[in-house]
Amino acid sequence: MTAATDGPMPDGTAAVDEGDAILAGVRGRIDALDDRLVDLLAERFAAVGEAARLKAPHGIPPLTPRRFQTVLARVTARAAARGLDTTLVQRLWTEIHDAALAHEAAVMAALRGGGEAG
Repeated sequence: MTAATDGPMPDGTAAVDEGDAILAGVRGRIDALDDRLVDLLAERFAAVGEAARLKAPHGIPPLTPRRFQTVLARVTARAAARGLDTTLVQRLWTEIHDAALAHEAAVMAALRGGGEAG
């Protein structure tokens, strides 16, 4: 006996299986977008490491508040234009920025110590 041929099972298994089938295409798209987001984050953090290597010999600190405010305003405006929740985007970018600062500081510390960091 299968839920597909005999109707829903008492535990709702048939509904879940049917939902999986219905959503397979869009879930595949979401998974591909998630992969792209991770790839973009990796690319962004590589650029942050490059910025750290350029800043270090000139004594430029990891945090430049004016730059972050410019970036935040730009991505917030872009989010609004795309119909996204700007509060969510600001929270995400603040998290990304905080992690990028930590990465940049680690790269700079490694360079001061004579090592090489990503």
